[in-house]
Amino acid sequence: MSILTYSAWSSLQIFSRDLNGLIDFISNQVLLPVGGLLIAVFAGWILKRDQLAAEVVFPRAWQFRFWYALLKYPLPGIILVILISGLAT
Repeated sequence: MSILTYSAWSSLQIFSRDLNGLIDFISNQVLLPVGGLLIAVFAGWILKRDQLAAEVVFPRAWQFRFWYALLKYPLPGIILVILISGLAT
């Protein structure tokens, strides 16, 4: 599909972007943050804490507790800010 942006569809503009730019924008500014947000929500809110502790091993217990607190509370909000700022460009 992207080969067409260099030939037949070279003048096609969608949201003031050519096709390569649009595909790049969607993958980098939308899909990556949404995927990260879904992973953070799934790991922090849907998986049980003991299941997650069995999969993610830290040398010290406090490190897991710190990581889990970051994953559960501030990380989804930070990723939302990244997503919104990416959409604003």
